[in-house]
Amino acid sequence: FALAAAGDSNEDANFEHDVANAAILKLTTELAFVEKTLAGASSGEGAKDLQVGEQVRAGRSDELLVDKLFANDIARFARGAEECYEKQQFRDALIQAWDMLQHSRDRYRGMTASMGGMHSELLRDFIRTQTLLLAPICPHYAEHVWHLLGYSDSIMRAAWPKLPDVDPVLVRVSVYLDKVVPDLRAAVDRLRGKKEAPAGTIWVGTEYLDWQQATLKVLAARASQGAPFDKDFKRSMTSLPTLAPFKHLAKLILPFAQYCVDDFLVRGAEAFELGMPFEEGHVLTETLPFLQSLLSLPSLQVQAWPPTDPASVPKKAQAPLPGRPTVTLG
Repeated sequence: FALAAAGDSNEDANFEHDVANAAILKLTTELAFVEKTLAGASSGEGAKDLQVGEQVRAGRSDELLVDKLFANDIARFARGAEECYEKQQFRDALIQAWDMLQHSRDRYRGMTASMGGMHSELLRDFIRTQTLLLAPICPHYAEHVWHLLGYSDSIMRAAWPKLPDVDPVLVRVSVYLDKVVPDLRAAVDRLRGKKEAPAGTIWVGTEYLDWQQATLKVLAARASQGAPFDKDFKRSMTSLPTLAPFKHLAKLILPFAQYCVDDFLVRGAEAFELGMPFEEGHVLTETLPFLQSLLSLPSLQVQAWPPTDPASVPKKAQAPLPGRPTVTLG
């Protein structure tokens, strides 16, 4: 584990004893999780305690949106690990096979805590796939888990996992939730302060305003040309034909453009899209039990912006944008 994490370049290997010691703890902790998970799945019961208050469930493995996201993440990161192995990039393979899959499992675990628990079939698929991915790096650990899964033959004789196609829309939903959930939590903490909030509303923006759409089109065209977003471009962008009708809104356009450019540096061309490739309201509604628990709100709802009754929304409430929901309390 530590040798794989040391890197694959021509530089001196970054092998550290601390990494090796931490790996022992990580693998031991994961082994305990695997044993409890498989014990619950093999008991024949619909739900089995893994830890205090934590359960697994049976039934359809695609019943919930979070089930689909987790299954898609398993395929996505397994394919990523496979590509890294083919290039002999063992550190990157370990990141995909361990770090990314663990993050996805932990997020799935947290989201389903208020939805009946994780799905036993998906957990078994996760354990089996991750074990096969780790076998080239941690063969003894993988061999032990392989037998816990019920296989009598050695994992060294097992075939590489057959992976389904990765759904790019579900990938976007996964990335969306990774960004939106901490943003919503920070917003609620800021609005609540030291007071208890009885209820909250998550507002979803379905489309940009006219001047925002025009700005995004200009930025997208600029990015497609490979041209820089330098100071000269920003000073002159409101004079471009597309933005000329909105020149009187320059004080709004320039900060919005800068925000989008900063987002572009992180997310790429999708930062300039005029809409999301999925329905935000549906995604947030499907994860509402998790969000309500995370935000510690007795009541939480999802609504499209603008509100039907503007008087019910605080005057300083920030309008949402596609991909950037906002929240109000009260």
